[in-house]
Amino acid sequence: MTMTDRRTPPPVKPFEFRALPPEEVTQLDNGMTVHLYNGGDQPVSSMSLLFPGGTCDCANPVVPQLFAALAAEGSRHYSGEQIADILDFNGTRFNGKCHQHYTGFEMITLNGRVDAVLPMISDIVCCQTFDERAVENARLQMKSRLLTDMAKVSYLADKGLSEILCGKNHPAAFSPTPAGIDATDGSELSEFHKRHNSTQGAHAFIAGKLDDSLRAHYLDFLENLRLDGAGIVQDFRAFTPESVTEVTENLSGSLQSAIAMGIPTIERTHPDYIPLRLTVMALGGYFGSRLMANIREEKGYTYGIYAYLAGSREGSSIHISAQCDNRYTRAVTDEIYAEVRRMRDNPPQGQELERLKFHAASSLAEVLDSPLSIMNYHSTALIVDMPDGYFEAQQRAIASLTPDIIAEMTGRYLMGETMRSVIVGDISKM
Repeated sequence: MTMTDRRTPPPVKPFEFRALPPEEVTQLDNGMTVHLYNGGDQPVSSMSLLFPGGTCDCANPVVPQLFAALAAEGSRHYSGEQIADILDFNGTRFNGKCHQHYTGFEMITLNGRVDAVLPMISDIVCCQTFDERAVENARLQMKSRLLTDMAKVSYLADKGLSEILCGKNHPAAFSPTPAGIDATDGSELSEFHKRHNSTQGAHAFIAGKLDDSLRAHYLDFLENLRLDGAGIVQDFRAFTPESVTEVTENLSGSLQSAIAMGIPTIERTHPDYIPLRLTVMALGGYFGSRLMANIREEKGYTYGIYAYLAGSREGSSIHISAQCDNRYTRAVTDEIYAEVRRMRDNPPQGQELERLKFHAASSLAEVLDSPLSIMNYHSTALIVDMPDGYFEAQQRAIASLTPDIIAEMTGRYLMGETMRSVIVGDISKM
């Protein structure tokens, strides 16, 4: 019997180019757009419904958040307890979803249980109710989480940076307050439901092992949804970043400080966007990144430091975040600037560049794991307005990434714009 040589690592092969499986798109007579993907070998399917109108489109952004939280808490013909029993008995997961410009529902179930749960889902979507006790419980839970977050330096730093990068009065920079949560009542939720429920501009994403019968069943369910709301107009407006470069907030007694740094940058449609995303990944987007290797592994200033590029319909920004002992705060910010300079002058190459490319490619390959993850990518593409062919463009950018490209992106976008920073901690100990 041949023994496995465990001293020799197996050969590593590059990822082959893989196209994102296309979705089938159907326009229903009621105005809803349906996205379908048939795949996989397990008898499971998912359905996500997205209706225009989210936190950025409402005068009171707390309303769509509470609306989503109450998705399984009662409808015209089903109490919250009955909904919970039906979901549990049929092995179905169902919950509300809230985004900046869409609010809706998500269901994952066994194909053999679709008939048993769809009538209830229809009643929730069309006739959701807002029992006073359920609303009060949802408010208390939301306020409890908020009060916990407000005591964290990381939350306060991220909140402050969002206000700077988006613009203090931009809807995307909104943060709820305990008083605002308390003031939101069932009548506001009912009014939102009344306006929100319209099939015009709505999207449904269905994925899984879909035979012709199940596909037709889902389409019939969606076509027969009785939604006559006026609809909510989505309020897209460009970010207007503040000119301030640094804000320091004192939180006496805090054991750590939080550092949140960011740069307004190019939109996702710009040809440099994907190379810039890979450059930010090299800086702090994975465990082997420059910031991790220096500030965490070598100097031990922080347990973790991360950088990423965030893109939305309204604008894009580079983010860098970390927490550390108050004493190391300035040392961490100094090293962040130093690592940016080093990456421009000495970009990743050799094994470091290969590790970066493998990480980027493997992260992208995770999208293809299952029909549900594939359709989740398609729904995310709608939410953040990804351009057509974005998945394949990322693979091409990974394959063609060079040290010169990383150096150029660093000099142009990480050093060519003013870094904004928010630091929250015990100033007396910094």
